[in-house]
Amino acid sequence: MGLQESPRDSSPGPTPIHVLIGHSMGGAAAVEEVLRQPEGVGCVVLVSPAVIAVSSGGGAGGSPHAWRRWLGGLWRCLGVAASSAVGVLLIALQPLIVWLLRTLVRSRRFWERGIGSAWYDPKRLPAELVDAYRAPQLVKGWESGMVRFVRAKVAGTGGALSRLRRAFEPGQLLSTAERFARTAREHNIRVLILHGEGDMLVPASNSRRLAALLGPQADLIEIPRCGHQPQEEMPERFVSWVADFISSSQERDAEKAHSSE
Repeated sequence: MGLQESPRDSSPGPTPIHVLIGHSMGGAAAVEEVLRQPEGVGCVVLVSPAVIAVSSGGGAGGSPHAWRRWLGGLWRCLGVAASSAVGVLLIALQPLIVWLLRTLVRSRRFWERGIGSAWYDPKRLPAELVDAYRAPQLVKGWESGMVRFVRAKVAGTGGALSRLRRAFEPGQLLSTAERFARTAREHNIRVLILHGEGDMLVPASNSRRLAALLGPQADLIEIPRCGHQPQEEMPERFVSWVADFISSSQERDAEKAHSSE
């Protein structure tokens, strides 16, 4: 589940409260949106988020120790070099990759096995859901578009040299999860994390670490007998959890606004 970037409402009147919801890599996109523009975000729902929850080793102030800062910068430099090499490899192997993708996506069995691996109980996977995932990838030119998309994500923004320079900037020395936690505290953004205990793709332990970094800003719900797709495996309970969280967040914001008058 991704996050579509859209311009924030600039019309006069009360500032609208935005709710961001992201699943897996969409959770990472929601986090990046909060870091990019936190104003107006009331709460965030992260579902099995692919947000690596690591600590840079900073203390209570959130500043990493000097040696870990430089180690983190060097690690990011290695990441830039590796991504550049992967980008070149993708260009060289694009015809082969396109052929492989075209062969795989037309196989229904491929989708059954792939989506089934994300479910706690693959036997409960509805056939119509498999078809819903499979159909968009049968569009002509999808394979080439996917390769170009991956190349763009690997390359990043601004080119390799600018990314090498940014590797040692102070704001980049905290992990994404730490910067998200700091931003959530500064802007009083509540976060709900939903994660299946049986997730084989993104371990629930990662969400526990993320919730620990977020502290009182976060509520964590670990779901028994559920895999990577809570919104599909148990949709009624999922909707109830999200609705209750958003409702409580709105009530909290209303009480805060009333008390400040």
